[in-house]
Amino acid sequence: SSAASNNDPAVSPDGTKIVFSSTRDSNPEVYVMNSDGSKQTRLTVHGANDIMPSWSPDGTKIVFISNRNSFPEVFTMNVDGTSVKQVTNIQLNVWYPSWSPDGSRLLFTTSKDGNQELYTIKPDGTGQTRLTVNGSVDDHATWSPDGSRIAFQTNRDGTYQVYVMAADGSKQTRVTSNANNDSAPAWSPDGTHLTFLSDRSGSNQVYTMKADGAFQLRLTNDLKPSTATDWSPFFTRRVLVGGSTAPFAQASGFLFSKQGALAKSVLVYQTTNASDFGQVVLTPLTGQNNQGSSLLMQLEPMTSAVTLSALRFWNLSAPNWSTVSGTGFTISGVLVSFSATNGEVDYVIPFQAANRSVGKPTVQTEGSVRTLRGDFAGVWDKSGNNIASHGASEIRLDVQTGKLLGLR
Repeated sequence: SSAASNNDPAVSPDGTKIVFSSTRDSNPEVYVMNSDGSKQTRLTVHGANDIMPSWSPDGTKIVFISNRNSFPEVFTMNVDGTSVKQVTNIQLNVWYPSWSPDGSRLLFTTSKDGNQELYTIKPDGTGQTRLTVNGSVDDHATWSPDGSRIAFQTNRDGTYQVYVMAADGSKQTRVTSNANNDSAPAWSPDGTHLTFLSDRSGSNQVYTMKADGAFQLRLTNDLKPSTATDWSPFFTRRVLVGGSTAPFAQASGFLFSKQGALAKSVLVYQTTNASDFGQVVLTPLTGQNNQGSSLLMQLEPMTSAVTLSALRFWNLSAPNWSTVSGTGFTISGVLVSFSATNGEVDYVIPFQAANRSVGKPTVQTEGSVRTLRGDFAGVWDKSGNNIASHGASEIRLDVQTGKLLGLR
């Protein structure tokens, strides 16, 4: 119902399903639905609270927390809600369960030792192992993609900071250090970077850094504080970007991300008049699918009265801001080609047009070739290099890989 609270969404490994908890039937229960929101199905039917669901790596099981036996404990079940099994028997609060990438262990937080500590356990309930030992809170832990490391938040140093440790609990290393709170770490798909939340600017905003804490970069300046650093498949999110580490003192932008992972690329823009930030739209020009084809989107003002004055973009694999500009060239809009496989921007292509209906680029796809025709200022590749510094009128891209095939 409209009054229900829907929480804890988690995307399945193949991106086709989302599991979540909901109070639509009075108490919190676990539900599953297709990634487009259809076929919402209740999986748990119990008078207790069933919350915090997440998927096994092979997508065949779901782990969740339930207090059906008086205390919150870790449970598992099949994806259709059958074969519910209790894993932990701690008889005290347990939270945030997650499966290791190889499926051999479950990670969770418990206050059985008087404060919140991190543990792992085998899915059959054996081999329970304590990972952290201190008098503070250790929680919101997440496995690295290869399962060798765990990132987590802790207030052992006063404020919450992000730590990384080996999967067995050794080599606990602090990777953020400031007087404010850094929390909710999430790994990049290749395990080289982390995103996290920080209130160092006054409210929670999304940051990224290398896994060792280097190159900390602020990504958002949302009007509403951010609460998570993990996004859905091919999600584009309007953000405001600002601050000393951001590309502009103030700018609007669109955040691209990969399914089940952190933001992989950011495109930000400025308009001549700051009040026109909201008058710019991002429109898909090609369909999205699960075959890894490149995607093409168009960024342009809603009216000819609005002018784009500057563009910059960032990719996780080459974390430096790249500037898109054209001497003596009025940017009417920009085409963005990005990979459906890794979520990163492949090419940024600004264009000039008489107005929104005259002179805009055309897109034609024949077989494996996508041809763009228009008045282009240049073609900036994913590393920020303009490979068509004298402009172009025709650009050919491989539909599947996004690779540049030719231009003139």
